[in-house]
Amino acid sequence: MPLAQANGIEIAYEIYGDKSDPAILLLNPNGSQLTNWPPSLVEGMVAAGFFVILSDHRDVGLSTKFDAAGLPDFAAIAAGDTSSAPYRLEDMADDAVGLLDFLEVGQAHVFGGSLGGSVAQMVAYRYPERVTSLISTMSTSGDSSLPSGNPKAREALMAPLPEEHEALVAHVVKLWQILEGSKYKASPDYLRQRAETGIARCHYPIGAARQMAAAMVSGLHTQWLKTIDVPTLVIHGRDDPLISLTAGEHVASLVPGAQLVVIDGMGHEITPDLGPVVVSHVVAFTGAIKK
Repeated sequence: MPLAQANGIEIAYEIYGDKSDPAILLLNPNGSQLTNWPPSLVEGMVAAGFFVILSDHRDVGLSTKFDAAGLPDFAAIAAGDTSSAPYRLEDMADDAVGLLDFLEVGQAHVFGGSLGGSVAQMVAYRYPERVTSLISTMSTSGDSSLPSGNPKAREALMAPLPEEHEALVAHVVKLWQILEGSKYKASPDYLRQRAETGIARCHYPIGAARQMAAAMVSGLHTQWLKTIDVPTLVIHGRDDPLISLTAGEHVASLVPGAQLVVIDGMGHEITPDLGPVVVSHVVAFTGAIKK
């Protein structure tokens, strides 16, 4: 696995396609590794004419870990004390641009899912000259007054992880099934294989906790979303049980000129059969602005 020296840390990455094609950088959801994107999405992007860049965020997968920071104090963060969070969304955005620098990519379409959508928004805010377009998927504006997701999904996400391997695999598969929508569902075999691959590659849940803390301490995105000045597409599932559709609609309402695509039957997962649908929307949006 190649490692990029970016923003003072190491970022694990993979690239697909022809570097002469327009670049698209895919930024993962919280705790998610680059191996979690379905091949239908990655291969579909390449077939559509993109140079695809995948990476592990800091604190997950094979990228640099922040072991010395320990577990964030979420109660303190909620009360306003952010000292236990070792980094913020801004740092993760700087990592993403550092990776583009390392790869000598001047500008890219930036596609982010969930937490990665928030990081992508931050990239567009801090580095508009590096962003051909922003594609914010399954993400939010950080406004705590918005309707929360399904309690069952949030409880499953926060539940303690089993230590025994088979129980851990079963837990991860069940979580992903809870996050799926009514129409787009992955087969149990696919989910199990993805879980096995991810656990074998790097099982590091404390990193996901610190990424969650980064999103919490970065807070409300409203003011900087209003200043984003790049072409923006917001994709959200009507069935998203974790981040409500209202949150995606709020992002689209804040970014000037943003387009909103609501996908019926989509939850909080890009499943293999949903990959081509997402690619089709990205292609339709970016077709007029490819560089």
